[in-house]
Amino acid sequence: MTSAGPTPDDGAGTLPAFLRELTGSFRRLRPQGSLRWNFSDAWVRLERSRARLLEDIGDQQPQPRGGAGPDGGERRGARTPSLDVLGRARARLRPLFETAAPQDRQDARWREMTEALDAALEALRYLTARVEALEDAAELHRRPVDGLDWLMAPQPLGHWAGPVSDRLAGAGGPVLHAECGAGELALALAIDRVVEGVEPRSGVAWTATEAGLRVHPVPVPDHLAALEPEVLGALVLSGVVDRLALEDLLALVELATGRLQHGGVLVVIGTDPAVVPADPLAGELLPGHPLRPETWALLLERSGYREVATLEPPAEVTAGSTFAVGGRRP
Repeated sequence: MTSAGPTPDDGAGTLPAFLRELTGSFRRLRPQGSLRWNFSDAWVRLERSRARLLEDIGDQQPQPRGGAGPDGGERRGARTPSLDVLGRARARLRPLFETAAPQDRQDARWREMTEALDAALEALRYLTARVEALEDAAELHRRPVDGLDWLMAPQPLGHWAGPVSDRLAGAGGPVLHAECGAGELALALAIDRVVEGVEPRSGVAWTATEAGLRVHPVPVPDHLAALEPEVLGALVLSGVVDRLALEDLLALVELATGRLQHGGVLVVIGTDPAVVPADPLAGELLPGHPLRPETWALLLERSGYREVATLEPPAEVTAGSTFAVGGRRP
């Protein structure tokens, strides 16, 4: 998860320390045993404490407009007591408090506050444990095997320069190719455009850099998340689109859309699903699999893109190896 920016501070560095202490406190409050204990019981006790506190001030509620309830009597309102009602209740109760010993009144109030606090803490303990359990489960479910990017060697995509360049016609602003591999396609597009690349595999990124391309050696989602909104005139996605799970692909398209200018072009270059990966381990360990061009066209249309179409492959592209689908952000 990317950070939204530096942690607010009061100038002395105390707030981050406080947040760390608070996090540690929540972890210490994590209950022992099953998470399926009665959460509602804590809220019931909290509501009871609140009700007793209201009774101490008369528990007077204003009558709602509308007259009698279903039993023929006046219906009690569910709104908070008005200041006048609370004032009258305090006035009636003041003699009772004045006749009681001050220490008794103080002890009774502390008992009520303690019961309410205990109930609230019990609820917080459950919420803390539940959130941590959900986070742990989500992290365990989503955690990939380290280094899976290296299982799929980058494909040479320079032969797509002509069709992609034609599709980018009319798109203003810089162009980003992610993942750019060794940079052949990005360099071909950079003849008359400002083009940069994103390539998380450091060795491959160095190759593209040595060829003259400016490359960001980070994962594609991380780089897109760090960009300002609507800063790109066009975006070419390849490589990463063959590896991610469907939910991650949808998030990637949404993120990419937010970084494109209105009228900007998104081109997806994917591998035909029928093509067997060069490394069979990739097909077994990668969380996702390549999608068909028809599927990508549907995803772009559902994401609001217009002029969605499959690009005609150049003659030198091997039949069934790769495809390209493009669309324009409205």
